[in-house]
Amino acid sequence: MVTSAGPIAREPAQREARRELSRGMYHQTSVTQKIVHAISSFLNKIFSGAGHATPGGWWTLVALVAVVVLVVAVILTRTGPLAGAARRTAGRVTAGAAVGDPAARAAGGGTGPGRRPSGWRPGWSRG
Repeated sequence: MVTSAGPIAREPAQREARRELSRGMYHQTSVTQKIVHAISSFLNKIFSGAGHATPGGWWTLVALVAVVVLVVAVILTRTGPLAGAARRTAGRVTAGAAVGDPAARAAGGGTGPGRRPSGWRPGWSRG
């Protein structure tokens, strides 16, 4: 419990407050703040060096990153887990029916094997 002998003037109160708030216990940084600071300074060093090394500066660097992201996305859709999902859904004609099932073809829908698209005429070709 803090007791005072009397009222304190404005300037001495400011000095005491500044002295108290300058103590180290009020200026500690957390581990998360240290990690974020280390990552941001690392990225700053990388991007400042790369921005000066590439002709065109930042815009060239942004365009290169966009191209790399696009190439990675195309590769993943062709070979990665997304390609497996596309292969599984591409072979479906009708749910629960085999591809060569005449009953499924007669039931309608789509241009499966043995079924011609609407507007098809003999002798016409697509290519």
